[in-house]
Amino acid sequence: MIRPLAMIIVLGVVALTPCSWATQVSFIEVSQPFFAPDGGPILQMHRVTYAAFIGSSRPGMEIQYLVRPNCIVQEDGTADSASQDRNVASMLGVRVTIEDRSGSAHWKKFGTRPDPGHPGRRIAAFGVDTLTVDVDLARSAQLLAEQRGKTDLGSMVSIETLAKLLAACIRDNASRSDPLIRHVRIRFTGAVEAQHISGVYQVAMP
Repeated sequence: MIRPLAMIIVLGVVALTPCSWATQVSFIEVSQPFFAPDGGPILQMHRVTYAAFIGSSRPGMEIQYLVRPNCIVQEDGTADSASQDRNVASMLGVRVTIEDRSGSAHWKKFGTRPDPGHPGRRIAAFGVDTLTVDVDLARSAQLLAEQRGKTDLGSMVSIETLAKLLAACIRDNASRSDPLIRHVRIRFTGAVEAQHISGVYQVAMP
């Protein structure tokens, strides 16, 4: 179980909210789909960092941050540089539900893995073989239809393109999970155009 702080941690700006039951504060690196209309691919995968109080381990907790608003400062050369949410999943109301596989009773032993705190040392690796992630695009499809021809977002982004990048972000986030995840079963609902992207995907292991 995790409880996010009141503000995300981006570009070194930190704000912490007290939490009486928290065991520790951890920084979680999360891949999100960015809307980038000013050059290059319209949708791009980038990583941002959140701070969270970690109460217990849950496979895939990074994935739930896929749809959280971010706070990216866009420098314009003046003192009035403003921050904005660049996460298109947040902007378009994507909803993500992750199968709850918390608790060691749901985990298997996968041999060993590198110990993050001790370079060159390996420790026992535990995790789940397949984690199910449901992605609801109904609200996204509605918003894109309403904005088509009116905004850059509505005119330049398709549900299929969005779903493909969401799947890539889910896999990337799953690769940083502890406990480990070997595969993710991604199920897209709410938009016919995205259903063919549903499936079981292999996750890169450390």
